[in-house]
Amino acid sequence: MLTLSKKGEMNVTVNQYQQLHDYVTQIISLSGKDGLPTINQTVVAKYLHVDSSGISRFLRNETKKPSKLLSNLKATYPLEFQQWPEGGTTIGRILQKIDALYFFGQATRPSQLQAPTPSPRRTDVQQLILPSALPATTEVTTKLAPRILFPTETTLVIEPAPAVFALPNIEAPRAPEPAQREEPIAVADQAPQPPRRRDPVIVQIDLPKAPMAISYRGHKTTKDAQGMLFDHMRFQTVTQFSSYTLVPEDEVARTNAVANFKVILRSHVAPLPFGVAGEDLVKVPQTVQNCADLGLLIIPGRARANEDEPIRLNHEYKVIRSALNRGQPILAICAGSWRLWEQLLIWTSDASALADTPNTLFARHQKNLSVIPVSGHTYSRMPNLDRLGVQAVYNIQIHDIVIEDNTLLKNALGNNSNRLETNSVHSKAVNPQRSPLNIRISAIAAESPTLNTSNRQGEMEPDEGVVEGFESISGVPLMGIQWHPEAYFGNTPHSKLLKYMALTGSAYAAKRRMLNQMNERHTHDARVNV
Repeated sequence: MLTLSKKGEMNVTVNQYQQLHDYVTQIISLSGKDGLPTINQTVVAKYLHVDSSGISRFLRNETKKPSKLLSNLKATYPLEFQQWPEGGTTIGRILQKIDALYFFGQATRPSQLQAPTPSPRRTDVQQLILPSALPATTEVTTKLAPRILFPTETTLVIEPAPAVFALPNIEAPRAPEPAQREEPIAVADQAPQPPRRRDPVIVQIDLPKAPMAISYRGHKTTKDAQGMLFDHMRFQTVTQFSSYTLVPEDEVARTNAVANFKVILRSHVAPLPFGVAGEDLVKVPQTVQNCADLGLLIIPGRARANEDEPIRLNHEYKVIRSALNRGQPILAICAGSWRLWEQLLIWTSDASALADTPNTLFARHQKNLSVIPVSGHTYSRMPNLDRLGVQAVYNIQIHDIVIEDNTLLKNALGNNSNRLETNSVHSKAVNPQRSPLNIRISAIAAESPTLNTSNRQGEMEPDEGVVEGFESISGVPLMGIQWHPEAYFGNTPHSKLLKYMALTGSAYAAKRRMLNQMNERHTHDARVNV
């Protein structure tokens, strides 16, 4: 039940917060379905009589007291609010077209499709066992992270040990009897000593370095092979991780890509840091068609003349979808970030389209403007290796990026400032008006107060506000960026970003090995017990 605070605003419980979040998220997910109009954060803000930035903060779980939002919803949609269960954490049903029509004022009531009624709370649970120093009437509430504080709640921290909960219909565990000694030890009369507080134990685990999987660049031209060499050389050099080439299923494309790559490697002066030595002792990255047992998946950029090549498009859609299925970290760079964005849009908003062919999906994204053109972000030369194959050339700084606080990108860069100069060779960027669920924008382009760059067409004036970085809000680390951090040398924020993401791949690989070992052990035990 809602109550009013001293200011006349509603006090919001945790359950109501979750129900409100569930309702807004589901309303937005109905956008464009069954003939419905576009429903985005701006539309929701208009109908709930709040500003769009407030809705955005609320969906990112940055609003701790959404009392105005809930008050407006109750006043505007009383029938919807009446359907919410008192003790639930969701609104209790899947929203349908009639719910969206009710939201737009075109229906008299929301849908009545209810979830099963939860069983009543048990009352025969034994009393909570608390330290004797606490009064018996002390109320303790258990919350899920992240902790959300509301006006009517208080937080109780019990130290040094947590409270013990007794299970229903089970006797509370008895304290073990003291061991019998042959000779009793006399204990002097003294006040009982408080229990010793244990300091936290920090264990540092050195994870094995899981090889990175770098998706192939193409199979038609020498420039494709040169791009693959640039990717492997720079990522290996910066991170000191080995790398594999993730090749397509198409046999002709796979054969041509590998052959062209070997030709470029033989003519290259500096050897790769990691690889398998062939007959001519040239180190060549191993090729795989399945990167499930590797670490970080990298989707690199591509040449503009060949950016929508069908075989590569099909390949990248498949490997991104497979990685999302198994929870594998992804770093998508430049044009690679567009493919990640497109797959996430389908993944989170229209799962029925997952059965469509890549060409059909790509045509849909073009029609829906999932990726949009930008101006002034395309320098005339791509970063590439010098003649010795050691340093990157044409790494020209074009503009600044403004980085959001409390983001994965901010942590990975390790930069105290919220601004950073970057290179820029992209002609498009993801459309922030078509954002997937569970994704937030982590960086946007901004004019640099010191840079004044020109290309072949003259002075460059990059558009501001262009999305330069996005990432997953929760779950596996997914990151898309528009600039090329692999083109930088030394201990820069850009190199820290690559090392950070490479380590997320190692964590994924270690977890996968552990789960496989547990599965093997379980299978072995099951066979033994038969």
